[in-house]
Amino acid sequence: MVSTVSTAGKVLFNIRNIHRQQQQIADKSIQYQTGQKYQDISKYGKDLPIVLSYRQEIHESKRLLANNEAVINNLKATDTVLERLEEVIGTLRTSLEQGLGFDSRIDPDSYTNWRDANQTQADDILHEITDLLNSRVGRRYLFSGTRYDTRPVTRLDQLDDGDFYASAGPPSVPLTFAEFNPDRTANEIPDYDVNSTPNIIPGTPPFTFDVDADSHRSNLFHTGDASVQEYGVNSNDETLTRIIYVARNYKQALQEPDQTTRENFLRAAITELEVADGGLQVLRQREGARLQNLLLLKESETDLNNFRENYLAELVTVDKETVSIEYAALNKQLQANFTLIAQQSRLSLANYL
Repeated sequence: MVSTVSTAGKVLFNIRNIHRQQQQIADKSIQYQTGQKYQDISKYGKDLPIVLSYRQEIHESKRLLANNEAVINNLKATDTVLERLEEVIGTLRTSLEQGLGFDSRIDPDSYTNWRDANQTQADDILHEITDLLNSRVGRRYLFSGTRYDTRPVTRLDQLDDGDFYASAGPPSVPLTFAEFNPDRTANEIPDYDVNSTPNIIPGTPPFTFDVDADSHRSNLFHTGDASVQEYGVNSNDETLTRIIYVARNYKQALQEPDQTTRENFLRAAITELEVADGGLQVLRQREGARLQNLLLLKESETDLNNFRENYLAELVTVDKETVSIEYAALNKQLQANFTLIAQQSRLSLANYL
């Protein structure tokens, strides 16, 4: 009878052992299928703070990289616009110099021919400058400062009386660039001149650059720590405003039959055109340097994020080969326990009889 009780105890022990091993097999099966060490993150023990920290850092890194990519796209589009404005400057230079190549007092037909040949081009240039300064990537207007959804400029091709004259004539003297664009408050978006055509820039109170959570939608880019990088060109940047001044003077000169007045406008335009050309080179170099900085940031942050992800993978993933070997060993042990239980059960029954 003692033997029967002892054998029954062994059977009970092995049954309990089978239940435990079945749970181990189930856990190993899940690990093998999902590649994760644990489904319950609390089981990581001492590794839990590291796992949580790296997951948060990876999340922030991916957000930074997404914002970084948005700014990179904006800067690349901006460079394309500035490159096209360089071509516009070349066209303006040729046309302005042609306007100084004749004397309408001696040859009146030369003025008529020049005017007819350039009238459409002057409007086309002003329309193109308008379109270029209203360029956008997605919802973001490139030259609108913080007014993300507002067109920066309008009506550049429409000239009103008094827009350009500093003194009556003939000969008339045009407004200087400083008189045309008197408001130089940093980072604001004023109208170009209180006396010029209304609504060249939509009438709103001045705006300054924002610092907000969605930094890729403003002209300040947060690099993930305390440092901030400013990027982008505002529509009231002095260089862009100077190009507008030149193009509008060009159109005004086409309407001036008086030789001296026309020359005044053409020479004023050419003088500012050369300044604008140099300013445009500076803008492209400045934005190009910012683009390179962001590309380097993207590269370094991508490398750092890859390191984080690889290290985290070592903490939370399993060696599938090891798991499969353990899984097979547990299965063999489970089968052996079933066999042992069966033998002990038969032995127990025999002893009992």
